[in-house]
Amino acid sequence: MEVVEIRVTESVLEASSGNEAQIEYVPYGRLCRSPLNARKKAPTGIEALAGTIFGNGLMQNLVVHPVKGSRAKQPKLGVCAGQRRLAALDLLFSQGKITKDFKVPVLIVSEGEAVSASLIENRERETMSRTNVARSGC
Repeated sequence: MEVVEIRVTESVLEASSGNEAQIEYVPYGRLCRSPLNARKKAPTGIEALAGTIFGNGLMQNLVVHPVKGSRAKQPKLGVCAGQRRLAALDLLFSQGKITKDFKVPVLIVSEGEAVSASLIENRERETMSRTNVARSGC
């Protein structure tokens, strides 16, 4: 039996205005791994996740921050939360299933908020129990 992982990420508030940040869609080609991601071990289960994303779309946004020193008109965005999803997108790209223009939902945060977002996402993870998997209603 394959276990499906469901993750809930807390909203990250923009410190400067106090308003909740909005999800934006950016081309896959702008994304890269962030050195600010709290998770340091290599992601696992990428092939299965890539298949799910290819078949159903990306159901949860990535959290990104502008990368310093990026000289392009559109600066690179470092993924500080969503390393497995980025790895799955990388695999889909290498297989020719998506292009650099593939639109990816992201929440753009400041560099200062990036570490907090990464810690929140990784700290609040909870493995689903068999009881949770069996429930399908509210």
